[in-house]
Amino acid sequence: MKYADAPRMTKSMAIALQDLKLDRLLIVYPGDVSYPLRPGVEVVAIRDLEARLGALWRSPRRAPRRAR
Repeated sequence: MKYADAPRMTKSMAIALQDLKLDRLLIVYPGDVSYPLRPGVEVVAIRDLEARLGALWRSPRRAPRRAR
């Protein structure tokens, strides 16, 4: 969660994307507008978070979990 009007990409975010081999990174902030920041990185308004996470959860790229 970022408490800025216009969140920006930080060095630690770039390192996390690379080291953890993440497909995407969501930067959540208390603003009203969601927008792409760069490929694989989105700034998400907190009010849009539930819908955005739901869309990611239903994504066909997501592998189904196996029952234990």
